[in-house]
Amino acid sequence: MSRKQELAMQTKRLDYLDFIKAVAICMVVFCHRVVIPDDSVAGAVCMVLVFSAVPCFMMCSGYVLLFKQESAGKSFRRAGHVYLCMVVWKALYFFFFQMFGTVEWNAVTLFRYLFLFCSLPGVDTENLWFLQAYIPALLATPLLAPMFTQRKFGMALAYTGLAYLSNQFVMSANLLLQVGSSRLHVELFDVEMLSHVFPLGGEYSSMLVCFLLGGVYRLLEERNLPQKRSFQIAAFFGMALGLAIMMGVRYLQMGSFAWKSIPLVAKYEWSGTLLTSFCVFALLRPMGDGKLARWLGRHVGQCSMGVYYLHYLCLIPLSIYVYPLLPVSLWVNFAKTALVVAFCVLLTKAGKRIPLVRELMR
Repeated sequence: MSRKQELAMQTKRLDYLDFIKAVAICMVVFCHRVVIPDDSVAGAVCMVLVFSAVPCFMMCSGYVLLFKQESAGKSFRRAGHVYLCMVVWKALYFFFFQMFGTVEWNAVTLFRYLFLFCSLPGVDTENLWFLQAYIPALLATPLLAPMFTQRKFGMALAYTGLAYLSNQFVMSANLLLQVGSSRLHVELFDVEMLSHVFPLGGEYSSMLVCFLLGGVYRLLEERNLPQKRSFQIAAFFGMALGLAIMMGVRYLQMGSFAWKSIPLVAKYEWSGTLLTSFCVFALLRPMGDGKLARWLGRHVGQCSMGVYYLHYLCLIPLSIYVYPLLPVSLWVNFAKTALVVAFCVLLTKAGKRIPLVRELMR
């Protein structure tokens, strides 16, 4: 790719990424406050699939930011903006949840909740963890970007592989010990504590891997690999394999393939989730050039952050006052997703007319 083409890509909005964001935000809404029967295997498969949503967001960011030739100061300011948005939205969540229940707090716990990434009893900020994982990726961008801007494909693959392996070590070892403990009826050593001292352990690491995978995909795209039919076929079977792996993990964790209102433990840290997410991204990317995809990207994808912040505030009263009146059905969950996304898109479009609100939704 020439320098002129690269600059054009940096300044032009990429419609296909907006389409991926539109699909991803629908998956995010689908998996929160669900209305899925406990005995539904199809519901469990859907819930495993939609966990690729946040990784797809991270890949969209890596696809763009890892190829920007900008100063470290600009990356730090971008991270600071995300942190400020997180603090403001956590404050809004704090006031909102006080209307629907008892929030236990004092000055110290409130300070830790707002500024130090801590939780607060009575305030459900399950969806905002993404911002906490996004900030370290932004701070690391000045160190990671040169190998992508200089097209050092081997180095990019090696670093992504290192991040992946360090992320997987603790999770895989701990699962094997848990399975061994249950089969042998003995207490085995739990290695999960190693995640606290391992340099790239936990969900933050898995999101960094996804951030890097977005850059790797773009390097592959420059080599015209994703455009080949064989790559798309491989991506489809890779997605199916990833889903099969995660359903197997689900069975090991819970002894059942059914939903049972229990999400996967450490869902973002497993190889199956990373494989599924990369393949979903690869399958959606060529679909993003169609007329319908561009429409979805323009109206939903470009409002995805607003929907991300607002949807949970809509789901709380729905789950309290409306869910008891509805049948528990996978199709009801699909309908809930469509209605909540549409409503939040309208709220976001209205809010973006106000400059301050627009800053909090980008």
